[in-house]
Amino acid sequence: MTLPRVVKRRPARLSACAAALLAAAVVLASCETGAYPVDLFPEMHYQASYRTQEPSHPGAPEGSVPTTGAEIPVTDFAATLVMENPVPFDGPSIEAGRDLFETNCAMCHGANADGVSYVAAAFEKYQEKAPPSLLREELAALPDGSLFWTISQGVNLMPSFQPLLTAEERWAIINYLRSVQR
Repeated sequence: MTLPRVVKRRPARLSACAAALLAAAVVLASCETGAYPVDLFPEMHYQASYRTQEPSHPGAPEGSVPTTGAEIPVTDFAATLVMENPVPFDGPSIEAGRDLFETNCAMCHGANADGVSYVAAAFEKYQEKAPPSLLREELAALPDGSLFWTISQGVNLMPSFQPLLTAEERWAIINYLRSVQR
């Protein structure tokens, strides 16, 4: 009877490549934020955010002119003033407004702006406030500036369309709504 042969194993050694990777990982892990030799995700480090207990930065003063070429933001105060629609109330602007309304608004407010839509029915099913009919007298009585503010900023579950539509396009939608409300 022969006894099993015992084989002595040598302790495992790291290859030179594995040792270099381990050293690189230790060095990268010990770096401070913003001091990385290679920024893999630079948007994460240089985003516009506040640090802990940092005071908030005041925004631009009311009525200041943007230097980026963007439009001046619409405020509640400006909407309460009588803002006049700079887009002429004519056939081309009403037609453009109709096209924009069908693309951006009809799915919630209905194809005829009467508030009858699949989205409105779904809102009512889940006991949410449904998008209103835009043909109601109280909405027709609102000044154009108020409608412009609502389209620009959004209200309730309606999103803001300022990032999506230009000011001229939002005014064209108001021209279309005024033509339908008559």
